[in-house]
Amino acid sequence: MAIGMILELHGDTDALRKIYNAINAELNVAGAAPAGLISHVAGPIPSGWRIVDVWQSKAAFDAFGTRLFPVAAKLGMSPDTQPDIWEIESTIKGA
Repeated sequence: MAIGMILELHGDTDALRKIYNAINAELNVAGAAPAGLISHVAGPIPSGWRIVDVWQSKAAFDAFGTRLFPVAAKLGMSPDTQPDIWEIESTIKGA
């Protein structure tokens, strides 16, 4: 079953943007999406930075997390930061 994932990082938006971009560069995800990723969006919010993903399964997200979270911690993301994850029952795709 597909899952949704939302992660909100609170703090200075510019600093968080730099961390986000550094993580993506180190993981080399700009050229090819990780296995199992359906959709990824990210951007600034008043309190920092928000990331929203849709994954084919929790297992796919967890597999990517084994690469993501050590890199994120190394580049300055708090190890206490945990995403909210939920099962997706319904989707509507736009044109």
